[in-house]
Amino acid sequence: VAGDGDTKPADPNFVYTWDPIDPCIPRDSFDLVIAPEDTLFIEDDTTGGSQEIDSYLCAPWFEPGPEHIYQLNVAAGDTVEFWVGLRNVDEFIDHDLFLLDRCDPDACLIGANTELTTILTGGSYYLIVDGAIAPPPDPWDEGPYTLAYRCRYVGVDPVVFESGVAIEVAVGQPVPPVDGDLLYHAEDNPVQNYVQEFECSPILLKGREVWYTLNLPGSEEKPLGVMNYSEIKVEFTYLASTLDVALWLFDDCGSIQLCTNPVCIDHKNDFVGGQGETLTFRNEDSDSTIVYLGVDCFRDLTESGTGSFTIEFFSDGINPLVCQPGTAIEVDLDQPESQFDGNLFDKENFVQSYGCSPKILKGGETWYTLDLPKREENQWGGMNYSEFKVEFTVVAPTLNIDLWLFNDCDTTYPVCLDFANADVDTIPGEIMTYRNETDQDLTVYLGVDCFRAPTESGTGYFTIKFTNDIIVPTEKTSFGSLRALYR
Repeated sequence: VAGDGDTKPADPNFVYTWDPIDPCIPRDSFDLVIAPEDTLFIEDDTTGGSQEIDSYLCAPWFEPGPEHIYQLNVAAGDTVEFWVGLRNVDEFIDHDLFLLDRCDPDACLIGANTELTTILTGGSYYLIVDGAIAPPPDPWDEGPYTLAYRCRYVGVDPVVFESGVAIEVAVGQPVPPVDGDLLYHAEDNPVQNYVQEFECSPILLKGREVWYTLNLPGSEEKPLGVMNYSEIKVEFTYLASTLDVALWLFDDCGSIQLCTNPVCIDHKNDFVGGQGETLTFRNEDSDSTIVYLGVDCFRDLTESGTGSFTIEFFSDGINPLVCQPGTAIEVDLDQPESQFDGNLFDKENFVQSYGCSPKILKGGETWYTLDLPKREENQWGGMNYSEFKVEFTVVAPTLNIDLWLFNDCDTTYPVCLDFANADVDTIPGEIMTYRNETDQDLTVYLGVDCFRAPTESGTGYFTIKFTNDIIVPTEKTSFGSLRALYR
């Protein structure tokens, strides 16, 4: 159970005295049925009502005013999350709420100042609206009130996991930033409140959510001994100034037909308005997994412009279009040296993050493809290796170059063979060397990238030079090492 009783100070003179409720005659009886988006209301007035109870075991206040009793019924076998709250509160009338599991102040489960939330299983309960003495100058303990109540699924409403509710996000390739709004718009925005509490969250989140679903492939061991994992990172690039978001991450219950008991994989809430949250998740299992990410907030928003946000998803992966003919520039390694002019201004973004990179790169890339022959035994009993070296002869003054090197795209997650980012302004661009030491011909893809996309023409230009070497060991020393000559 959870309520806001701690917002009302205890009476230092309070002493609990048991009073029987005799007879216990509820004003009305309600069957609690799950209907997450239906809020029901009760309007009444305690003025002149019977006064049977002066105190409750679960709250440190006297309640000398008249009370109204309501019976709540939960069907056998059902479990509901029940919320009730006072609305249109008069500051001079101090009504309080009490929930009992039998009609007896000794059986009080929770006392609340204005609202409470609890999980109820099959049986009958009693909700009491009682009056304490309000502060001067009008110390009333009776008067009109409005009750609102709602019954929800415990945890997450299963509708989140049904088709059409969560927005699908591609994994393994860059995704443009996604705009969202946590404010409900009846006609064009299906934002609802699907979850308020779960074991992974320390507080109730009463706002509505926007949900996203992502399918992460299983981990995969590559021939070069590298383990590839699919991973996502989420961050916000824009938030309304007063918006305090939280993030939920759930599994999909193993894709059963009705997901009523999902696992909370992660929850992020730093309680900082206007600054967003960051969440990272990696699928280390060999099987693929579907996850659901919810963007939530503490209170239900009512004013236009207060719920807007922009969220970005980054996932380890390279867009397979890189490997399609026409995307990457072919480098002829039969030539000892090749040179190309390039420009990263207004280039498409095919990769943003991978396990080999310590940071996210949001700029577009220019790609090159190279065919490296397999190693071969030479006439001296040694091995010949094909190798290339990359360096830059010209780089725009403000351009901070990074280099990716991948094998081909025959599998879902290519191997990142190398990543170069010296972050040193005195070196123009980056330098990378790669040698094929395998018994297979390799096709590799080299990407020239940058941290942020250049926004002005002339700020993204570069000149790249490829040098081709065939390493030919010709003589063994007494230590068994090889002296390499270059052709």
